Amino acid sequence: MRKAVYLLLFCGYFLFCTSAYAIEITLGVKSLGPVVEAGYKINERFNARVAIGSKLKVDFDKQTSNQEPDIDEMLFDGVGEWEIEHYAALNDYHPWQGNFRLTAGVNHNKIAWTVENSGADSYKFSDEVFSGSEVASTKLTAQLTKGISPYVGIGWSTGFDNEKGWSFNGDIGVFSLKNTTVSFSAKCASGASDVLCNKVLSEAGSKQADLRGESLEIFPTIGLGLSYKF
Repeated sequence: MRKAVYLLLFCGYFLFCTSAYAIEITLGVKSLGPVVEAGYKINERFNARVAIGSKLKVDFDKQTSNQEPDIDEMLFDGVGEWEIEHYAALNDYHPWQGNFRLTAGVNHNKIAWTVENSGADSYKFSDEVFSGSEVASTKLTAQLTKGISPYVGIGWSTGFDNEKGWSFNGDIGVFSLKNTTVSFSAKCASGASDVLCNKVLSEAGSKQADLRGESLEIFPTIGLGLSYKF
């Protein structure tokens, strides 16, 4: 509901408060999921956009290997569960008054990721290897970002010079991550002794400290869209 209100307010402002307008609506797919954009051409070099993304919750397979938990590598392994929200307010600069554009703005994002490892023959963390009879499962949870952060990128829009009609557009950019938190835990197997279980929990705590020191600072994005200008 909140997304629809934002979009209606944006469109209404330009429809009723500007003497010359060309509202552009875009349906697109980005690294953060599907988005709807509303854009307005300010002059021959500048364009303004707002983007509203769908709330996504995507489940992948559980991890079943003894791979050492590493955020940079495991993000692209197709495992775990993603929870994503995305909003953006962007300004485009077309230096040559053509398709090419430079973009800067702000995002309001939430990206959370959880990966569980169970049923593996062995588990490796903090340079220690434990057997499946010693560790029942591990869980890595990372909130990569939550809140407002700056965005910069480059892209193109084939309809920038059009008064109306269909066009294509694309973007490549990065935004900084905010309020990143990481947790890692291990669950002892039912047959593990107290001494061994204490070692498992201790090593899991050490791995959590290591992962928190490896937190990412920026997140790359790419997107494509189909637009219609009224």
